[in-house]
Amino acid sequence: TGHLEILRSASSLEKIQERLKKEYNFDFTPGQIAGAFSLKSQVGSPVIKLTATADTPKRAQALANIMAEVYIQRVNDIKKADLTQGLAFLEQQMVSVNQKLTAVEKTLNQFRGKNKAFPSEKDSFSARSSDKIANQLQELERELSKTQLEIEWTQVQVEAAHTSISDGES
Repeated sequence: TGHLEILRSASSLEKIQERLKKEYNFDFTPGQIAGAFSLKSQVGSPVIKLTATADTPKRAQALANIMAEVYIQRVNDIKKADLTQGLAFLEQQMVSVNQKLTAVEKTLNQFRGKNKAFPSEKDSFSARSSDKIANQLQELERELSKTQLEIEWTQVQVEAAHTSISDGES
């Protein structure tokens, strides 16, 4: 599944290896890390079961905790990148649509001036179209903010777990 690819990527394995060394002074090779865990998930469920194995329970727990944190961070980074890309696309589209709208309105106003015509209710269609794009842009901005808050909350939870683990070792 995609979950496995995220954790088994070279960058994730290196990050896990670095954090295990820095935070616990545990030496694992990327190959040992890749072979020391399994993931299970049920279709339609957001819950993922991560199981880590090592030569001691403490090393297995540290490995599982770091892997979970790296996984969450990678998923959040992917979501943020997707939202940022979508937001940039919509902003580009908004510029293009506004330029076309301005050109059409100019042509329409010139026609009206020449023919002494007055605006009708149908002329509000282009404004509604522009409003729809603006609403989509706002929705993406809200989603980006929500993802950023989720990242911050995850970081707080990770710090609390580290504190709890440290307190348990004392």
